[in-house]
Amino acid sequence: MREATSSARATAEQALSSMGLRPAAFDDGDVIDVAPAAASGTALILDTVKRLAKRTSQGVLLFVAVAVLGIAMWSLGLFVGAALLAFVIVTRGLGLRIDIAAPRPA
Repeated sequence: MREATSSARATAEQALSSMGLRPAAFDDGDVIDVAPAAASGTALILDTVKRLAKRTSQGVLLFVAVAVLGIAMWSLGLFVGAALLAFVIVTRGLGLRIDIAAPRPA
């Protein structure tokens, strides 16, 4: 683990020196922030609004997906019920009777 840590540290120091930074100038507690800082409170508000809009759109899409699935299941139930009713009507009309025997003890 120590070898891996020292190898990673050496690689990081080499990368910093290739960018023109002096690795020795940084203590272990120093942090180099490479992310762009928020310019003002407006950027924070815009970021919050964007995240809220994204979550809201995900919620709406989830609701739509559940509604479509519900409608599909309902229509599948209607189709199966109509098919069963048609089967019973046709078999009775032909004079056929389907007897399902009650289970008998062995």
